[in-house]
Amino acid sequence: MDNTKAWYQSKTIIAGIVGVLIAVYNTAANGLSSGCGTEGQLCVILPSIPDWILGVLAAIGVYGRKTADATIK
Repeated sequence: MDNTKAWYQSKTIIAGIVGVLIAVYNTAANGLSSGCGTEGQLCVILPSIPDWILGVLAAIGVYGRKTADATIK
């Protein structure tokens, strides 16, 4: 029996990728929103994603690592 799976089937890897994307988005949202009110600055108001989402993703990553029974190919 082949006990391997593709990387995109891994809960741990998906949670890590989504966490990184949220962190990059929040950094960009904060950077673009900081110029508002200043003459000549780019002003884009983007909502930030709540930080507790990163905690949930971390918990999913830990759960995925703990329950992993297949190797990633």
